[in-house]
Amino acid sequence: AMKQTDTDFVAIFDADFIPPKWFLRKAIPHFSKPKIGLIQCRWGHVNENYSAITQAQAMSLDFHFLIEQKAKSN
Repeated sequence: AMKQTDTDFVAIFDADFIPPKWFLRKAIPHFSKPKIGLIQCRWGHVNENYSAITQAQAMSLDFHFLIEQKAKSN
């Protein structure tokens, strides 16, 4: 697919992601910094309070991103 485009940026999402309409407008400016070639954003949860399992999954992912992204941003 990359051979079929001549754009400066390509956004890749998992099939179950629902990014907000403003996502790219907020994400693209980060690439003006020469050392930035990739960004990863924190996930939101559509069904966090559906059940105890989805609450546990959301808590686990929130903790993962809190630790991982904080460590990688330094």
